Amino acid sequence: MAKSSEDGFMGLFWKLSDPSDAVRVNASEQIVDALVQCQRKHNKSENEEDLWCSEIKYSLSRLFQGLASERKASRLGYSLAVTHLMARLDINDDSQIEKVLCLADEKLSSAKEVEKAALIGKVFAYLSVIKSCSFDTAKSSLKAVFTGLMQLSKSKSYLRPSCLHGISELVEKVPNSVFDEIMWPKLSEIFAKGWYECDADTFSLLQVCCKHQSETCGKTFLKAHNWIAQKSKKIELIGLHSYKHIGQMLPGTTICHPHVHPLCYEIVSSVVKCDQDVFSKFWKEMIEAGLMESTPERKYLGLKLSLYITSELNVSQIRTVWSSKAVTGLMHIFSNKSHPLHVVCKSEILEGIGEKTKTTSSEQQLALLYQFLTSPAGLFLDDNTNTRCVAAIAGSLNLEALMKYVEWLKRVFVDGKLNREGVKEVTEDTARRWSVSQLCQLLRNSRLPRSDEWILPTVQFLFALNHFSLSGRVKKMPGFESVDGAMSEISEKTRTHLRRCSEQAMNGLSSTPPGDGKAKRGFQGTASDGDFWMCKLIDFSDSLMNKHGANLVSPMDKKTKGVWSEMTEHLSQLKSMQTSDSSRATEFRALRLLLSQVGIRLLNCPKDEFVATKEVLTDLFSVVKSRLSKDEDMPEDEEQGDEEETSWVEVVIDTILSMLSQNSKSIRLVADQVFKLFRTQLTGKGLRLILDVLDPERGVEILEGDESMDEDVTDGEMDDDDDDDDESGEDEDVESEDSAFDEVDVSDEATEENMLFRNRVKEALGDAADEDDDADSGDSGKSKEDNEEDSGPELDDEAMMRIDSVLADVFRQKKLSKKKREKDSHQQLLVFQLRVLDLIEIMATGNRQCESSSDSLILKTVKPLLIAVQHASKNTSDMTLAEKAAVLLRVKICKMKNYPRNLSEETIIQCHDDIEDMMSVAHQAHSVFICQLASDCSLFLLRVLAGNQSSDIADGELGAVDVKRISKLYKATAESFMTERDSRVHLCVIQDYIARFPSIAADLAPDLLKYIKDAVQIYRKTKACELLQDLLKNAASKEKCQSLLSQIVSVANDLIERAAGFEKLTAKYYVELLKLYHVALSSAKLDLNKPVLVAALDKYLKSSRISKSRKLTNWTWQVLKGLGVEREKDSKKKRKRTKSNSDAETALPPVAKKPDEGSDETPQETKKQLKARVLMEKKERKRKKNVVISKQKSEKKDDACSETVKDTDEKVTTDDKKKRKKKTPKESEKEDKSDMKHKKKRKVKSENVDG
Repeated sequence: MAKSSEDGFMGLFWKLSDPSDAVRVNASEQIVDALVQCQRKHNKSENEEDLWCSEIKYSLSRLFQGLASERKASRLGYSLAVTHLMARLDINDDSQIEKVLCLADEKLSSAKEVEKAALIGKVFAYLSVIKSCSFDTAKSSLKAVFTGLMQLSKSKSYLRPSCLHGISELVEKVPNSVFDEIMWPKLSEIFAKGWYECDADTFSLLQVCCKHQSETCGKTFLKAHNWIAQKSKKIELIGLHSYKHIGQMLPGTTICHPHVHPLCYEIVSSVVKCDQDVFSKFWKEMIEAGLMESTPERKYLGLKLSLYITSELNVSQIRTVWSSKAVTGLMHIFSNKSHPLHVVCKSEILEGIGEKTKTTSSEQQLALLYQFLTSPAGLFLDDNTNTRCVAAIAGSLNLEALMKYVEWLKRVFVDGKLNREGVKEVTEDTARRWSVSQLCQLLRNSRLPRSDEWILPTVQFLFALNHFSLSGRVKKMPGFESVDGAMSEISEKTRTHLRRCSEQAMNGLSSTPPGDGKAKRGFQGTASDGDFWMCKLIDFSDSLMNKHGANLVSPMDKKTKGVWSEMTEHLSQLKSMQTSDSSRATEFRALRLLLSQVGIRLLNCPKDEFVATKEVLTDLFSVVKSRLSKDEDMPEDEEQGDEEETSWVEVVIDTILSMLSQNSKSIRLVADQVFKLFRTQLTGKGLRLILDVLDPERGVEILEGDESMDEDVTDGEMDDDDDDDDESGEDEDVESEDSAFDEVDVSDEATEENMLFRNRVKEALGDAADEDDDADSGDSGKSKEDNEEDSGPELDDEAMMRIDSVLADVFRQKKLSKKKREKDSHQQLLVFQLRVLDLIEIMATGNRQCESSSDSLILKTVKPLLIAVQHASKNTSDMTLAEKAAVLLRVKICKMKNYPRNLSEETIIQCHDDIEDMMSVAHQAHSVFICQLASDCSLFLLRVLAGNQSSDIADGELGAVDVKRISKLYKATAESFMTERDSRVHLCVIQDYIARFPSIAADLAPDLLKYIKDAVQIYRKTKACELLQDLLKNAASKEKCQSLLSQIVSVANDLIERAAGFEKLTAKYYVELLKLYHVALSSAKLDLNKPVLVAALDKYLKSSRISKSRKLTNWTWQVLKGLGVEREKDSKKKRKRTKSNSDAETALPPVAKKPDEGSDETPQETKKQLKARVLMEKKERKRKKNVVISKQKSEKKDDACSETVKDTDEKVTTDDKKKRKKKTPKESEKEDKSDMKHKKKRKVKSENVDG
């Protein structure tokens, strides 16, 4: 093998343990191909001594070692490589196979610590040999493999399944004569024991023997040992005679839980093919009684078998397998979180039941669905177990089964009964509410077939029940064709539930695309013919009222009917115009949808909402009339046309905004769809209405104005309705009177809250309250003395204290209620603003033509969005609005590729004004986030202006950009950043400007050169150097900066001359300054006084501060190189030597060197010497401090001892004094010895530290 490819080849062995199947297979193929090539070269050398080349010997030994690895997937990869390699080498004779077996035994014989891994590796080695080798002529090897597998199967129980599987593969490969001679003697001993000592693995091996070695293991042997019936003519191990034994065998397979033995699946698949009586008996006795009522692992086996054969069952068998008893057991598992099978059944059973249902017929699907309703929970299995078991089955129904299920649910509602065998009956209201909930879930499920065959009748059924009062015969009505019978009255509780489910169903339909995809634009909420569901429901409602005589829950009066008929006429006109005029089909379609959504509120509309709805419809009627009567061929004045366009678009936008303020999701979805259709006809005033909602100052005013307007309109309309027959003059008088009356009403409503507060205060005061509420108004004629006499009784201090606490509670509740109202109104405004952001996102992401006039409107949204983000980011409760608006700006708008082109002069001027305002936002930004966002927005507008051309500005490269104005603006921004310490402008504004528009940003170069010296901080001076470098390096700005190169060199040289005498230098600043110096020298050839510059740089290099910094030294030499001075090579070598010498010096104790007599320089320590000296000084100080502390402690002890000795000195005898004197010398000697030891230890430690 080539030496260069050894590393890659050895790395392939690691890939054999990769979890990916593809990686393992690829690595195995590469290893085998490389080894086969090596073996071919070895065979050509005619070396008969070695059968295999050295590479194969090494690879086989390493592969066999890998079979004992415990890493995930390693055994799979290594066994795959071994099998392929032996198959490619044609190892089929005894000598080769025995050599392989010996090598495997050698590499897989290990200590007891890893005995299990080694034994499993041996089993894998045997299986690889069986897969790759042929034993036709290798009887001894076959015997060795068979014997080894039999011994391993008896040694460890966990090896038995794999060993018997290997033996089964041997039985399939060997001829009958070899089988009789080698394998059958031992196998017959196992099979001779019959059913009583048979397990699943033994039975599987017997099946293989009967199939492939039927001459030996045939009917004679099987009958002799009672494996089959004596009168049996076929070899059928699984049959009526064996079901009892097989049922006893199945529980034994749960040893390998949770893995199900393949024999179990084979057994139940064969039992399914039997008669219904046999299947029912087997299932009830062996599965339900034997497994489902046993331990958790056996119950799990029964559920897995039930799930496995679900797709193979007929209707009667489904009722047997998923009986009420089985579903009840499953319900207990789902509802009990502490059950051992709770988690696994929730994940596997629920997922599997839906997948199995998809592959069955409609009858089987319905039978399975109805069986799951037979549990004690009945209809509410999913609710009681907190699962989606029934929903998973219902979501997998095909079209035929779905239509039948929907018809049954309709009959349940009409009849109020289930009428289903096995399903627990419930009350009428309960059945109706459940059926409505199921219909709603079906409509919202996007996985079901989206066909109008069942969706339209279901929607009509729910809509009719919600809005109409239906009783008696309903069969002839649309949506009730399949229902026969009389329907009783719907209770109020059921109607409330029906109203909620109908709204949820409409929400689901409004957000679901058409199923067949026949709609032209694929709008959500449309049927297969492209028409909106809302429009279809209007037609359906009109037919129910006019053709079928259905009555609404809240009947319409004459005025409402008149508005309804006018609306239907306009809808029919719009529909006919939509088909006839294709150029304006989108406009008519949007008007139809909008008119239908607003008009549907007339059904069961409360009186307090009717006037507002009528007002909106009246405005829409005028819009429809103007759009229908518009004649494009007739000449019109342009100004009048613009006013007309503006008026009707504003009405539409105002209606859309009012729809967004409502809590209904379906209404908001319709509003978004209408806006998508109208976005190309949006005008500036219409956009202003949208952006006013985001204005922090006007948002609250808009909401309050809408509410007050609705109240005023309601009162005015009610008064106008009373005086419909009056003349015009009288109407004006009535209107004036009504307006005054409205003002009184509004003031009364405003004082309602105050009246409630006064009543609470009176309750708190009790007897102390003034009984005459109108004292100020009714008794105005009384004197002051009379009022004093009429006042209530005086209270004592205790009564006043009691009243104070009660009054405090009243005022506290008023304050809390006020805060709650403010919080609710703020939250309402926030939600409204978030919904308005969706409209702007529709504008940004819509597929617009770049030439359309409405494209420039997107530019007008940038500034209001930025201001909204700036205001919302200051309040933590508004961070959601700030984040969403920021993402919309950065991702959707500022990165827009198809930006507007051919802008008008007015738009160009407005863009420049907006850029100035955005820069002012950056000057006032309270965070980097706002500053960066303002920079992105201004650069986006600059990009748009650069892509357009203005008639006043003749610059092809910069388009419509006013260079002088923009340059002046950014110069002011740079001045604020560089000269003001408290400036809120961040560096990112100038950096992004230079990176995106370097040709315009070149005008900043003179100012940046000035800021290198005059900026307020070293940091800002450093950044000025970096920005000037960016301008010099960029090709677009390099030419404009050529005139400043000599000035840059002069300024840099002056700063370097000053720095040569400084003791303290900022390294980063001077590094950037030297970089700028170097860039200026390399940009162009300049006439410079090089000797002066070189002298200044040499003096700079000799500075002690500069010599310590490698970066400063290197960049100084780079500048000198630009001036023609080359760095000496000896200096580098000398530097290396000094470095090595300094390293050697640091190994010695940090002793300061004495200076030479004639030299004035002081010796300088290296960093390592300084660090070691400081460490020693610190240790010495710590040691001295410990000595002082120990002395102080000893002195205190001596003082205490002396005092006690003086007190007891009179009592102590002379003998004791003598004894004490005798002991003292010994003690002193011991103390002296211990002190000497401590001193020696300290000396050794200090010497080690010094070294």
